[in-house]
Amino acid sequence: MELSESYFYENLETILDNTYQVLSKQKTVEDILDYSEIPMFLFNPMQGYPNLDVSNDLFTLLIEHYEEDEEYEKCDLLLKEWRRDKKLQKWSLENINET
Repeated sequence: MELSESYFYENLETILDNTYQVLSKQKTVEDILDYSEIPMFLFNPMQGYPNLDVSNDLFTLLIEHYEEDEEYEKCDLLLKEWRRDKKLQKWSLENINET
């Protein structure tokens, strides 16, 4: 099924919110796939949680979006999760390199 550009833009707020819900650990991908009317994200959930490079871009995009909308609580939560993800990624890489 091909996604039309107009459908994407008509549902962009929901897509952004779904992505926010997952990155902020408020919902899982499975929750959204099972219960959302529009189970779409800004990343491909079939490839798992976005890697650090992709998630950096997603966090930046979402923070800028919510900042524009003056939804600062969402920005704050995203920043906290982004920092936590970076620390976990760094810790994982250090442990891999030690083995």
